[in-house]
Amino acid sequence: MKKRGNFFIITILFLTFLGVACKNPFALRKSEEPTGKVGRWEIPTSPQKVINNLARAYGDESLVNFSHCLDESFSFSAPEESLRSPSLFQNWDRTREVEVTRGIFSQVMPDSLSIFLFFEEDSLISDEVFTERATLYRRYHLIVEGSLNAPLSHPAYGLACFRLILGEDNLWRLRFWRDEPVERGGANSWAALKMELGW
Repeated sequence: MKKRGNFFIITILFLTFLGVACKNPFALRKSEEPTGKVGRWEIPTSPQKVINNLARAYGDESLVNFSHCLDESFSFSAPEESLRSPSLFQNWDRTREVEVTRGIFSQVMPDSLSIFLFFEEDSLISDEVFTERATLYRRYHLIVEGSLNAPLSHPAYGLACFRLILGEDNLWRLRFWRDEPVERGGANSWAALKMELGW
């Protein structure tokens, strides 16, 4: 009788140990974060902070932070008349944007001067900021120093129209980005740069 009681206790202890030590085979796997540099980040509690994070992500070459700026339903657009391949941006989504940005970051030579991205408010068009959505207009100037790729060595200028939304977590993200070229010598727009790179 005593042996039977000891066997019962040992069996319970063994099963408890197995339950604690083994992983649940039906548990969902945690999604992996994008690889790359972490960089500087501020919690995007306003639309402007998203734009600040976007510029910092380029300067820090942080694909992680760049990805966090974009909403899952993100899309990019450019005027068809300014491009040789107008259909290029028809299905340009978050995945494509992250892929192209990864390609841009990979073209920067180690120990080079890196990437400089500047945004400034447009003096002619006012921002529209509401409770859960916003539209910001920013003139941009993008320079990639020490690039391995010829198109990246030319500065890009233009006007970006950013549409942002407030998520259920009370954080702002970029949902839509329209690039408007600005005539400034022989400078490229951001959209033209993406097209030339062919990613």
